[in-house]
Amino acid sequence: MTTPSRWSKGLRISAAALLLTIVALTAFVNIQQRMLRWRAERLLADIRAIQMGSSNWKDAERLMNRWGRWGKWEGPCSRQSCNYQIVLQDISRQHGTVYVTAEEIHPRTDARRCCQWFRKPYMAMGGRFAEVYASIVVKDGVIWTKSFGVVTGLYPNHPIQYVVEGNVLVATADGTTRFVGPSRERFAGNYEYAIDALGTCSGCRYIQSRLTPFADASIVQQLFDFNLDCLSRWRECEEPGDIMPSAWRLFTQRKADSSTNAEGAESCNTPLEFAARDSRYIGTAEVTHTRMTNEGRWSRQIVSLESVWSLKNSAFQRPWLSLGEWVPFAPEYHSNATEPLKRGDQLILLFDTKFNETDSVFRGPGPCGFFRFSKENVDAVKRGIKRDALSNSP
Repeated sequence: MTTPSRWSKGLRISAAALLLTIVALTAFVNIQQRMLRWRAERLLADIRAIQMGSSNWKDAERLMNRWGRWGKWEGPCSRQSCNYQIVLQDISRQHGTVYVTAEEIHPRTDARRCCQWFRKPYMAMGGRFAEVYASIVVKDGVIWTKSFGVVTGLYPNHPIQYVVEGNVLVATADGTTRFVGPSRERFAGNYEYAIDALGTCSGCRYIQSRLTPFADASIVQQLFDFNLDCLSRWRECEEPGDIMPSAWRLFTQRKADSSTNAEGAESCNTPLEFAARDSRYIGTAEVTHTRMTNEGRWSRQIVSLESVWSLKNSAFQRPWLSLGEWVPFAPEYHSNATEPLKRGDQLILLFDTKFNETDSVFRGPGPCGFFRFSKENVDAVKRGIKRDALSNSP
């Protein structure tokens, strides 16, 4: 018969073994988390050292040789063209056990939903569901863009502002040679960078910055200022400003200044050089027919167009394609008086959806995508195209 003392001894041994296991697991979790932060800090230093638009293929090779264990590339990789990516992950993410993320934020992260019961103990021991990624894009021997980002999990059901299912905090600094969409107008007059930290996504809170190779060096430094303590500290980072403090200060300062906040401003205010940089397709067209319509307070001129030639990314399959009718110079979009167009006049068209000759569909330029053909405007377009070094112009 087992005596009480033997039961007590067995319980003490079991308790000691359990305690030692918890201590060992906690130590292991913290060590691997600090190793992730240590690697991330060195990766960030390497990425910050790269100068977009001037670092060369040798710089890219040094980066790839150093981070080959964690790196990969998409398609062929040579000095002519290479998209190289580096991904660092915490141990739970590596083995695909407990990490849950918002795959909408970054295409390299996929949602995994296993062993959810381990989330709270893992975080209590100092674990953070985290991924750090970086990338460079090379064309013709020049590194044109670089990126760095951090995705880290918040405690399940953590109450953070603006997010209903807040469990992921995302911070990114992405290089680009052209902007897409309204974010380029976030701050009026700043056409080389943009910051977004007000939107939400499914299950996340984020701060995203984008910048071109022509951004001022001080701006680049601020946008690549990441607080990587968020990967290992006991008190988790909760707000965008915790993880990208300099970018957050820039964002809030600009947002507070109503004179530089261009939310809702017409894109017609964008200088042609930058509009050309940011447009996917650019071509010239000739007016073949015109007519006027009366619409209350003002008249509109409607013109029929035919393509002439492409300036960027093979905008038209061939010349003299019928592009349909458009309203290129409507008063509500252009405050300055514009001379009516006549047959034979040529325009520069900026647009993002390519003309489909088979379906005879040309979604074409918006009201701000029409410019008169002139040497001055063509020169501005060429300068803009040159800025978009990763395009396939013409």
